[in-house]
Amino acid sequence: MIQKRSEPSQRLLALVLSFMLSYLPLMTTINSICNVFISEGWIYDTALIFIVFFVMFFIAIRRYIRTVQIDVLSLFGLYAMMLLIGYFNNSRTIRYFWTEASDFISNPLYQFLLFSFGAYMLARRLTGCREFLRCFEWVSAIVIVLSAVQYNLGMNNEEVSTQYMAFSYNMLIQVAYMMIASIRKPKWYRVVLSIIGSILLFLAGCRGAVLALVIVVLLYLLFFKKFEASRTRILVLLAFVMGTAALMFLWKPMLTGLADLLESMNISSRNITILLEGDVLDDSGRSVYLDRVIQSINMISVNGFYSDRVLLGGTYPHNLFYEILYDFGLLLGVVLIGVLAWLYFGAFRTKNRDVKLLMVLLSAGIIRLLFSSSFLAQEPAFYILLALCVNVRLRLIQDEGGTAWDDMPREARTRRHKRKKYSRDEKMPLRRPMQKPQVVRITELPHFTIKVMDAPQETHLEEE
Repeated sequence: MIQKRSEPSQRLLALVLSFMLSYLPLMTTINSICNVFISEGWIYDTALIFIVFFVMFFIAIRRYIRTVQIDVLSLFGLYAMMLLIGYFNNSRTIRYFWTEASDFISNPLYQFLLFSFGAYMLARRLTGCREFLRCFEWVSAIVIVLSAVQYNLGMNNEEVSTQYMAFSYNMLIQVAYMMIASIRKPKWYRVVLSIIGSILLFLAGCRGAVLALVIVVLLYLLFFKKFEASRTRILVLLAFVMGTAALMFLWKPMLTGLADLLESMNISSRNITILLEGDVLDDSGRSVYLDRVIQSINMISVNGFYSDRVLLGGTYPHNLFYEILYDFGLLLGVVLIGVLAWLYFGAFRTKNRDVKLLMVLLSAGIIRLLFSSSFLAQEPAFYILLALCVNVRLRLIQDEGGTAWDDMPREARTRRHKRKKYSRDEKMPLRRPMQKPQVVRITELPHFTIKVMDAPQETHLEEE
């Protein structure tokens, strides 16, 4: 019997990818805590975390990457070509992707190669999605606990930086996983951590992170939960209507009371302040950036990477689609967005629930890029999701609509594929089971007995 378990290299790969997704929250939280308890300006913890991660990454590359796929080479070639185009169009782009050769930790080019291109290259080798989810659960728990400690210290200590946007987005995927895991299979520590993480996201004040969390949970409910019973549908609809009515008539008194309660505890929330002031739809100046980008998009000409930083004075459009359209031009940009949509939505055809769960979870990486950050920044979630979609698409094409993959070792998957191949009726019909020979006595031949074999048809004469 074949046991479903991952190869040893898959465990290391799952650990490296989990560490990669949680590198920023681990680094910022540990650094903030060390600044309080050890010394202000302490940097050795950051260097130690980077060295540990780089060693793990290097070991994973040595162990698992033996051949490079065509799509990996194409991604690297596309990035290099667009980088050169942007530099030749405007040499000032170099300040946005290069600092110093010795700046290993914060050089933008090094960050992209390690956390974006490296994430894609390793995720293309990922087959043990269940192993990855198990590893990511423990890393997520550590991130949420450290973030809670950082936020608690930041309320009374100015040395701890809890910048609301970075703090919220850094722990978004970890909180989303805990919430989905709590719905999927409730356990006490999952429920507690999901509640703590959700409160931290709301109190930190980043509206985009809260919205992304809600969308990811709704995607999970859409793909994994079906309310088939009529009673359940009625209860869900009734709860939704009552909750909406309560928010419509009582939202302001409720928020005012909550704000007073938090103020008495020396806690402030930017989201509550925005809601009370009626500035929920305020885009914080993003519309100005988008207008300038839209007016500068060309039909055919390609501007190259980081050219939008020059146009906007050092920032980016804060929208994935507009950034692609400006960098690649309208024609190539629309084609590229269409390919991304084909990969993403088509990959949900997979029947493997672990793969689909991981895709829903990593969708937070795309949702974040619609409000903040850039695909050229340190965004491993987007590139891991892209690699996962490519894997699923390729496996679906090979298996003709079967499950994309499971957590079987490579040789087990090969044997199972061979069994499927040679058990199809159109290639090799199944043999009928052999029946026992029947002995028939015929009176016309008194001296002989005829044995008739049903399969194959053979007749033997046996002398009595």
